[in-house]
Amino acid sequence: MKLRLRLFVIVSILSIALLMAWWGYHLFGSIVVSFIYAFVSGGVLTFTTKAWRTPGNWPGLSRFLWSVLALVAFSILFFPGQLDQEAALAIKRQAALRKIDAILASDTRFQSIEYTTLSVKFYWVQFEGAIESEADLKELQHRIREEVPTEAAIRTTWSISNQSTGEIMENHYLWLLNESEDEKHDNQRAQNKSQPAISNEPADVYTGLRDLIFQTDFQITQPKIIGAQIHLHAVLMEFTSGKEFVTLVAMQDGTTSLYFSSGGGVIGAGEHAPVRAANQQFLGLATQYIDQ
Repeated sequence: MKLRLRLFVIVSILSIALLMAWWGYHLFGSIVVSFIYAFVSGGVLTFTTKAWRTPGNWPGLSRFLWSVLALVAFSILFFPGQLDQEAALAIKRQAALRKIDAILASDTRFQSIEYTTLSVKFYWVQFEGAIESEADLKELQHRIREEVPTEAAIRTTWSISNQSTGEIMENHYLWLLNESEDEKHDNQRAQNKSQPAISNEPADVYTGLRDLIFQTDFQITQPKIIGAQIHLHAVLMEFTSGKEFVTLVAMQDGTTSLYFSSGGGVIGAGEHAPVRAANQQFLGLATQYIDQ
């Protein structure tokens, strides 16, 4: 009986430790926390099985109370430091994310980073084959919308490189807005058609970028294919217009293109003055906030 109880306690401790490690905490700290929880559980069992039946058996109650105090003290000392480490890790990973070269010849990988107070999560979208046509690009964008949760980070980066040469062929600053924020801003914009005031606060830059799209009079041109040979450094935004998704790519070379999920052509190009003006504003806002 004692052997089974000990095995149960050991398995429980390891299970809790592995679960906490999977949540993003260090394995050593997770094991320590697990032992404390086991100590508390032992105190609870002692108190409920012995002290409850034997009123004079106060050691069980004492052990339980000291266990609770130890758990509270350790949580105060351990968890804030753990969260600071997670924040530092998130910053490092976000910086490293900008240097990732996804393989283009065999597949294309999209990577998004999300930072919460508890963990750093990565989302991957696999896309077989090279991006050689507008349809390929739309398929990748569709995968992103389908597989990346709406609560994922609004700002991230991704790049595409040639597998044989290692040359970076496309390098994007990617801005994704979730559906709820889109609908909220659309309702606000319907009530107020005036030019929005772009605040210097980072939280307002996303609203400003989207408003610039809707208030720019784009001219329709022939579809422009973003091929695998184009060196691209751009801001990419996706938003809803009615029942379809609209994607705007503002490139560093001065061109700005607009894609419709319904299959419409690309709107805008570098030869149009309104598009160039909007492109400069997009890139200016993006570079202002990309490192914050």
